[in-house]
Amino acid sequence: MLVTWNVRGFDQEVKHKEMRLFLRRNKVNMIAIYEHRVREDRVSSIINKIMPSWEWCTNYANNMRGSIWVVWNPGVINFTTIENSAQHIHG
Repeated sequence: MLVTWNVRGFDQEVKHKEMRLFLRRNKVNMIAIYEHRVREDRVSSIINKIMPSWEWCTNYANNMRGSIWVVWNPGVINFTTIENSAQHIHG
């Protein structure tokens, strides 16, 4: 199952708990997250806290504020980024 989520304030612990519970309950294996308020240096720690062992990519290289995170369970999904811009991640 693929889910997209426009998370507001994903740097907050309450959002981490909400996301973790949502992923578990719905057996989500891939999620595209829209979040432009989290600094790039925080992404890894947030993802590792919520979805340990999952892989991810972002568009921070093309957009200083970032905004798109694609996160997937590598035990179920094989995702390779083909193109990445300020407006999209294609894989």
